[in-house]
Amino acid sequence: MAQQMSAMFQYMQSIGAPLPPSGLFPGLPPVPVPPPHVTPQGTPVTLQHDPLFKRSLTVLRKNSDADLVELVSTWGHMHEFGDMYWLPGQCKVLLGQIDRVDVSTPGDGLKQAFFPPWPISDIVHERSQEDQLQELGSNNALHGVGSCIFSPEYGHEVYVWNPRIIETFVHDSAVSVTLADVPAFVSDLMQLWDRNPKAFCTLDLHLGILFRYIKGSTAYLGKTHDSVEFDLIYYRSREPGRPIMHADLIDEIEQITLYKNAGLPHWGKNQNYIFNDTVGRFPRLREFLDVKARFDPDGVISSQWSDQILGINGSPIISAPGCAIEGLCTGTQNSDCARGYVCSQGKVYPDARG
Repeated sequence: MAQQMSAMFQYMQSIGAPLPPSGLFPGLPPVPVPPPHVTPQGTPVTLQHDPLFKRSLTVLRKNSDADLVELVSTWGHMHEFGDMYWLPGQCKVLLGQIDRVDVSTPGDGLKQAFFPPWPISDIVHERSQEDQLQELGSNNALHGVGSCIFSPEYGHEVYVWNPRIIETFVHDSAVSVTLADVPAFVSDLMQLWDRNPKAFCTLDLHLGILFRYIKGSTAYLGKTHDSVEFDLIYYRSREPGRPIMHADLIDEIEQITLYKNAGLPHWGKNQNYIFNDTVGRFPRLREFLDVKARFDPDGVISSQWSDQILGINGSPIISAPGCAIEGLCTGTQNSDCARGYVCSQGKVYPDARG
């Protein structure tokens, strides 16, 4: 095993990959800090890794969201990895008090998925209820993302996204707004809530609205300023073209974020229309494409989808009857929306359509 690990480290050094911290694997010699690596094109690249650390997580519950505007604007400055969930249907906020601690702090460093394993019968029943509601109105000691799909009692309990059952099926939208624009954006959300509080209950079914803080970056496709990312998870029908409850509210929230506040999409989530005009939203995207053309001239890591959202060839927008229901377009005409419905303007943001 030690010989295999040493060979792996040598290979990682040869390709310029970052190495794990010294001492992480007992029995192996210390990992040397590599000198600046020179790529085949002759460009020097210096690699550096951060010291190993753990994160301490405490979830606090606030039984009032009266100070939400101020809270969203300040919480990210108070905790290095802080986040929060706003449950608008209950007027409550869950605060993630997450901070860096020394690696010697007791604990496995295990990051459990926020959604624990549930009994299969409960998951199937909940999905059935949510369908009806639309009509009526293994690495087990250290995880970086989440737990594995199998619970110890697999066969009786699974995670809600397990495709082996009639599991949850959702849309997941995530768009970031600069920290400076957050107060105005959250104020718009509160105005929407004032107009129809019950409509927000559809978001509470999937833990409300998640607020995550992102540091500004010089990365080609990164956020140019300190930002807050707003993450919406909401019901998606398995029947194409079927309307969902309070879709107009969700459309308006997404479009307030995207258009009114010049939001930036999360690259790994979202529906087609949210990726429209990425060239205009990411000022260094052209530089990224130049680098991509040099390192991947044959398009090995490209696809039709990536070419569309990066503005290389084609468009992510698909105009067809009912296209707004699946987020393939913005509902600019009635035929874009569900049959028998009309596309109307937003209640707080008149330019929104849904």
